[in-house]
Amino acid sequence: MSITNPLEDYTVLIVDDNAMLRSTLAVAFEDAGYSVAEACDGEQALSILALVHPQIIVMDIQMPILNGIEATRHLRKIAEFAAIPVVAFSGDVASIDSARHLFDGVLTKPLLPSEIIHAVKQLLSAGARGDLQRA
Repeated sequence: MSITNPLEDYTVLIVDDNAMLRSTLAVAFEDAGYSVAEACDGEQALSILALVHPQIIVMDIQMPILNGIEATRHLRKIAEFAAIPVVAFSGDVASIDSARHLFDGVLTKPLLPSEIIHAVKQLLSAGARGDLQRA
C-alpha cells in the first residue's frame, strides 16, 4: 500500500529577488512535499502563472522591475488567478500597510524556512483570506 502525501498536489510559487533565499525556500518546501516554482521578480511571476498554476504564492515586496505589491495588484485583476492566496514576505512590513488588504497573510523576514512552511500550511488549511498575520 502506498502512502500519498496530501501536499503533493500543491505548488508554491516563491517570488524573491534574492536567489539564495529563493533556493533555500525551494529546497525546504520540496522537502516538505510541495512542488515549487520560482520567480526573481513580480513581472516574471506574472508571466509564469499560467504555466505553473500555483495554489499559493510567497511574495517578497521590495524587488526590481515589478515589486510584490504591484504584482499582487495585477494578479488580483486576472480572474483565473485572483483567488490564489498570496503571502507577503518582507523585511519592511511598514511598506505593506497601505496594501495589506491585497494579501492573505504577512510574514516578516527573517524567518526560518520551517516557520514559513508552517504558515503556508495554516493558510492552505484555513482556506480563507486574512487568517495569517505574523508581522
